[in-house]
Amino acid sequence: MLLAGALITLGYPSFFGTSNLGAQILMTAALAALVALTAFVALALDYPFTGDVQISRAPFEQSLQEMPQQEPPP
Repeated sequence: MLLAGALITLGYPSFFGTSNLGAQILMTAALAALVALTAFVALALDYPFTGDVQISRAPFEQSLQEMPQQEPPP
């Protein structure tokens, strides 16, 4: 879905056909950079416990050990 949105977004500047090719290229490049940065953020937030900058699992595991185990109601 993200890739389809990227293709649609990058095709959008073609509807603004300007006589200045440099402006057209700059507008398309800016949109491509925006899509790439958005995809990067989506992937980085999808895996918060991996990579160079990561969230430690220790506080979550400690909280689970401290919480009483409850049986779900029937």
